[in-house]
Amino acid sequence: MDYSKWDVMSKEVDKEEEEQKEKRREDNRNRYMKDQAEKQKKWKEKKVREKKQKKKKDREARKAKLAAEGHTHDHGDQCCDSGSDVSDVELPPRSCCGYADPEELKKAALKKKEQPQITLEEKNQKKMKAVEATREHGNQLFGEGKYEHAFAVYERGVLIINGAYGMSDEDYDTLTKMECLLDLNMALCQLKLEDFTKCISHCKMAINIDKSNPKAYYRWGQALIEMGEYTEAREKFRKVRELEPSNKECVKQLHKIKKLAQIQKDKAKQWSITMQQKMEERAKVEQEKQIRKQKEEERRLQEEEQVRLMKEQMQQVKLQQEEQHRQQIKQQVKEPTTDTQNTPGRNNTSQETAEFKTAAKEVTEEEEGAAVIKWLTSIKMSRYKDLFIEEGFDSLDTLKHITAEDLMSMGVKRGHSRLISAQVQKL
Repeated sequence: MDYSKWDVMSKEVDKEEEEQKEKRREDNRNRYMKDQAEKQKKWKEKKVREKKQKKKKDREARKAKLAAEGHTHDHGDQCCDSGSDVSDVELPPRSCCGYADPEELKKAALKKKEQPQITLEEKNQKKMKAVEATREHGNQLFGEGKYEHAFAVYERGVLIINGAYGMSDEDYDTLTKMECLLDLNMALCQLKLEDFTKCISHCKMAINIDKSNPKAYYRWGQALIEMGEYTEAREKFRKVRELEPSNKECVKQLHKIKKLAQIQKDKAKQWSITMQQKMEERAKVEQEKQIRKQKEEERRLQEEEQVRLMKEQMQQVKLQQEEQHRQQIKQQVKEPTTDTQNTPGRNNTSQETAEFKTAAKEVTEEEEGAAVIKWLTSIKMSRYKDLFIEEGFDSLDTLKHITAEDLMSMGVKRGHSRLISAQVQKL
């Protein structure tokens, strides 16, 4: 059996389904982008409102402070103390809002230099506290459903860890564990955002830090389930079961994979049956079309054959009738005429004899004209038969004396004239 047509039809169906999926993905993408644009717009409007409210409050607070100090004139949005670069250093009181005395600024700068510098250990401790703060803040945002913001906060914590150096082994191990935890949290955020490829990427980062971490394999397996990769997902959850045998959720996920794999198998089987039915239906339709076309062709050929046979029969009957008519006339001409002088119907007999002779002559002329027509038909020049008969070329003997000028005067084409002249020479 020829399966080439089935392959073509299968590709067409696959193409249609792929186009439908692509259209659905495009619609989902457009809808997602629209929602994100609306959220971003609302967030910007909210930030603008908050900024305006904050400026208003600061302005009112500044006016109240200046009024309390007996400073009644307005400076707009700029504070009279904003021009100093050493605002963290305590400056001596000033009697007006003008620029500070350069000597006072030098003293403030020297006082700032005399303050003790922060050591590297203290910086690393601050970084560890900042990482812990990012984790807590990210957890808070995650609990509120703000997965994108939580991911950004977790990522900030990882960047802080990557910038740490010169710490003890104990602190380094603590930060490494914290980085693994942040990678897992980022993987969970991407899982919630349905970006399963990035989720798997962060799970791999966590496994590179701690290869015996069951959460990394668990979330990797969850992403594979959502992607429909049930075989690989089963392997990841089996790894989780090896690392953490008491994990009941892992057993539930394995049962879930089994059910989903069976559903997928049933769908594939049903799809295969449906495709086979569609291909068989299409093949049947094509076969019916072919059969119908063959029948129509056969019927057309039969009709043409019947018409041809009818024409041939009619031509034969006509020729037979003409031949019989000629034979009858010849027979009547050849019969001996009796002496009709002593008979009372002499005039009638003479008249009949003259009619027979005239008819015989006409038959002879018809036979000769028929010979010319037959000759012209044989060389496929039957279109000129009437011209030849009208010009007196009604017998083969007269044709032998025809010239090129005669043909040209009759209106015969030049190419046909050469052909007729060549055939006349063969007579």
